[in-house]
Amino acid sequence: MPLGRGVRLPITVLFADIRGFTSLAERHEPQDVVRFLNEYIGIATPILLKHDGCIDKLLGDSIMAVFGAPIVQPDHVGQAVAAAVELQDALAGIQTLGGSLRVGVGLHTGEAVVANVGDIHVRDFTAIGDTVNVASRVQELAKPGEVLATAQVYESVARDYPQAPSWQAQLDGRSQPVTVYRLRAG
Repeated sequence: MPLGRGVRLPITVLFADIRGFTSLAERHEPQDVVRFLNEYIGIATPILLKHDGCIDKLLGDSIMAVFGAPIVQPDHVGQAVAAAVELQDALAGIQTLGGSLRVGVGLHTGEAVVANVGDIHVRDFTAIGDTVNVASRVQELAKPGEVLATAQVYESVARDYPQAPSWQAQLDGRSQPVTVYRLRAG
């Protein structure tokens, strides 16, 4: 698919963010923090790739993955949810730098523009749009060990999570509340 000017596609976005990272980085030597981040990324990356996720960005202690692009996948929602749950299962009980590796995960699905963005010096594949923003904001609500998803994600996986609790959440920067489901508790 030609991505130079962008293509509008239905995708699912996953954000995973380490909880308490700022205070952890403050208490430890930078090279120990780098080792810690590499351990986390070394666990997360194979799981996300196994479920056909595309690692869009590593943002310090946060990972953004896109499912459904650049390779179109009919079950991108299911793949993203499976990756999120497997990631949390893999991280459970991991001890590092004197504490647990605690991560919150948020998911949202919808249309976004996927494109190679940049110029002749720097070029990066990314997804752009409200879908990405909502996934990021839902991740901010997730407690350590949790997988939170919007109603749009839940519609595709409800049969696998019939007892998932839900609530209305006011996401930062949004005028209307969003229904959020807890697919995995912390």
